[in-house]
Amino acid sequence: MVKRTASSSLLALVSIFPGSAAAQVRKAPQTAEIGRIRVHVRNPDVPVEILSLSQAVAERIFTGVGIKIDWRSGAAQSREQPITIDLAVAPRHCQPHVLAYALPYEGIHIQVFYDRIQEQPNRAALLAHVFVHEITHMLQGVVRHSETGIMKARWTAADIDQMGFATTLPFTPADVMLIRMGMARRVEALKGPVVETPADEIADSEELPL
Repeated sequence: MVKRTASSSLLALVSIFPGSAAAQVRKAPQTAEIGRIRVHVRNPDVPVEILSLSQAVAERIFTGVGIKIDWRSGAAQSREQPITIDLAVAPRHCQPHVLAYALPYEGIHIQVFYDRIQEQPNRAALLAHVFVHEITHMLQGVVRHSETGIMKARWTAADIDQMGFATTLPFTPADVMLIRMGMARRVEALKGPVVETPADEIADSEELPL
């Protein structure tokens, strides 16, 4: 999810305790692995404890649906076309509730506006859910949202309240089906030539009807 309710007062207050919070990231239920994806995070202007905790929570969520995330730092140089997340500053023209966007048909690039996320008291859990939402767009390879759960077009105060280290927003069955289908397409694409998509449709942008 890359959008939040306009009033920050509706956000749940989730305290960050670096020394003990990692212990709250419970192991995800065992699910047969259906694929692995490498994700590079660039320009990490994020405290290391926040980034590490966010990645751990995001990885736990994906493990629950059979996806293994291989987190890396810096630029990607791989034939495998890994997903790249740029932690950036939101442009001035971007609507204030937009926290990130992805290019799902291109399948590689994500922008996360950490300058907006860091203002929130539950920034580690929120960043984790933003990571999962945008990576899922890439894995599914389509611009779409669900009525409930982590792939909603806009999270409510109740959704944000559910975001924590041990409790997270769920995927819907349709989300999981599309992830599996998208992963199969990515595997097949690796067998052919690399194809660039210069004009892509953006997921989670206010400029598009989502």
